[in-house]
This record gives sequence, C-alpha cells and structure tokens, in this order.
Amino acid sequence: MMTARARAGLWQMTAGFPGNEGRSVTSRVCMDDTMTVLDTGSAESAHSEDCTQNVTRTGNGFAFTSRCAPEGGGVTETTGTMTGDFQTAYRMEATVTTTGAPMAAMNGTSQVVTTAQYQGACPEGWRGGDVELAGMGIRLNVNDMREQAAGAAAASQSGGSDIGG
Repeated sequence: MMTARARAGLWQMTAGFPGNEGRSVTSRVCMDDTMTVLDTGSAESAHSEDCTQNVTRTGNGFAFTSRCAPEGGGVTETTGTMTGDFQTAYRMEATVTTTGAPMAAMNGTSQVVTTAQYQGACPEGWRGGDVELAGMGIRLNVNDMREQAAGAAAASQSGGSDIGG
C-alpha cells in the first residue's frame, strides 16, 4: 500500500472546519519514521481493524479514501487529497461522512482542511506519536493508543482479560 510519509520531527498542524463557523484546532505532533500523514489525521485509527483505506498518488500529492465500520455501529467514510512536499509543509483536504451512528448528532457530513508545518526536532522528552493540543496542556501518544486498542481487541477475541493480573 502507498503511504504518505512526512519528515520525522515536530509538526504544527491546524485543522480548520470551513462549515463550522471557521473554527480550527491547532496541535503539535512528534512524527517518527513509522508514522504516515494519515496516522495523524484519522480519528478512526483506534478501530483500524474495522477500517479499509486506499491511497493513490496524484500529480501533485495523494488522494485517499477510507471506510470505517466499528462494532459499536455507524459507518464513517472519508475522501480527500494531500499536497505538499511532506518535508517542510503539507495540506490535507477531506470530506467526512458518518451514517448510522448510535448517537444521531454524530451523523452527517463535514469538511476539514489541515495544514501542517515542520518545526524541527521533537522537544526533549517527546517521542514519536506524541500529540499536544494547543491550550489544553495535555499530551497523549497515538502510537500507545493504537497498541492499547489492538491489545483490547485481541483480549476480547480470545475471551481473556488482562485486568487484575
């Protein structure tokens, strides 16, 4: 499968939501050599076993589609494009449509435009996958969340539990 890899290091990303009064969210992400650009922009990654993704090269970047249908219900389909050099900057434009979600407010279509700028090396104490949302003072690691989700899925499939050791 084709992947869009950004330069390893610290990236500042701003996700704008044109249909939502122009609101935006800024975060800093420490990218490592194992991550792709889509890793950072995909809320469905915790349910990757329930997702399909297709990435194709275009003349000036990539086009992508994904479809996620987690066990809890609903289907989220995303289509979009990514352009840029992925070394100093890139831009991702996507349309996300959710249908059949158990909470009606989750259903609908939204647009998101993400711009990313390379900032340099990751700060001391950060590791690949660390994400910090501006103004929140919280840092989490998407790689850890992915591993925890995979472990929980494996435990539920085997009928075992790793709680209480």
